[in-house]
Amino acid sequence: MRALLVFFIFFSIFSNIYAGEHRMLKNGVTLITEKRDYTNTVSLTIFFKGGVFREDRSNNGIGELFNSVWLKSNSILGKMEFYGGLINSSVSYDYGEVNLSIISEFSTNILGELEKFILNPDFDEKVFDIEKNIQINRIKSIRDSANAVAGEGFNKATYGNFAYGMSMLGTMESVSKLTRGDLIRYYQDMMNSDDVIVSVAGNYSDQFLNRLIDIFEKIPKKESKYKISCEGSQITKDIFVEEEYDRIKQAKLFLSYTAPSASSKDYLTIKLLSDILGGGMSSKYFNILRKEKGYAYSVGSYYASRLCSSRFVAYIGLQYENAPDAIEIMDNINKNIKDYVTEDDLTSNKNYILGKILSEAQTNGKVAWYNAFFYNLGLGSDYFSKYIDGIKSVSLKDIMDAARIFNGPKAIYILKPTSK
Repeated sequence: MRALLVFFIFFSIFSNIYAGEHRMLKNGVTLITEKRDYTNTVSLTIFFKGGVFREDRSNNGIGELFNSVWLKSNSILGKMEFYGGLINSSVSYDYGEVNLSIISEFSTNILGELEKFILNPDFDEKVFDIEKNIQINRIKSIRDSANAVAGEGFNKATYGNFAYGMSMLGTMESVSKLTRGDLIRYYQDMMNSDDVIVSVAGNYSDQFLNRLIDIFEKIPKKESKYKISCEGSQITKDIFVEEEYDRIKQAKLFLSYTAPSASSKDYLTIKLLSDILGGGMSSKYFNILRKEKGYAYSVGSYYASRLCSSRFVAYIGLQYENAPDAIEIMDNINKNIKDYVTEDDLTSNKNYILGKILSEAQTNGKVAWYNAFFYNLGLGSDYFSKYIDGIKSVSLKDIMDAARIFNGPKAIYILKPTSK
């Protein structure tokens, strides 16, 4: 009891610390700041709204290629390495992102390169050719990875023609057609002040912050050329897809249900539900499907945070002949949560999730990233503190109510060994 009391006192203190402040710059860029003077680094996360919604089937993979060429064509990469800093850029389903971290005393030294990177970047022709070839080879190599094949197949099965069903890498056909000019146009469309979120966390000076503001207030304000429409993101009927793969001896099974976007009141409840059902060796799926039935070599579940409808996904690796029974067992657990989930389950999983996220957020990089991530989802720059309080407030009744998602249609995808 004492340990539990200390635990919640600990979180009540820290939930008041992690709350980024945000303001709109004069051109519409969102700036989130979180001063942490007790650290010796500063981290910057830049989100560009849109992600895969900036692509279509004809240019699928352009976001991935753009980020590789953008970063490797400009001097910011070498400058960060010179000062012992880190920088990366990537694209995800709902956003593109740039992340950098550097020792505070060197932070102003990289701002010249950052300004050029943001406002007037190079897109080197040789870098473009190299990175395009690398991406094409990565697409080819997907067939060598059972996990990659299964992941792509599942996304296509559960999302169909919706944007989340596309691969971040793109296809051989779409990437082969991309030109350097396409990347420049992608950059020009992306660099719109209304679509930019800048998040800073750590020990930074007023000089650094003011210079940062000066850089990002130069981003032009224009009409967005992309649109996020969530129409078609739900599972509307039962789906069953099987595919054969000649490099596996056991099947990979995915069972999915439509789950709400991050803006839903059930968002945190379903995060907890996912952890209870498939979050580790104490989870319900693990104990029943692996310990009792001996079916699984791997089993779990996840619920991704999305702007549009997400998925609650249960997955398992097993002998193909056991797949029908495994589907029935998991679906039965899901539809009868009241028979499986207890108050003790809820408490222990709350503690685990809170411990995990607080541990992650000890770094300035994670604090800056979470503040931008939650803001992009429409949850606000101070949502990290609300996340902690929200997890703590979830009741067993909330879990039972949220489990109604399992009453809707489901999508099943199985990657199975090739028939002999």
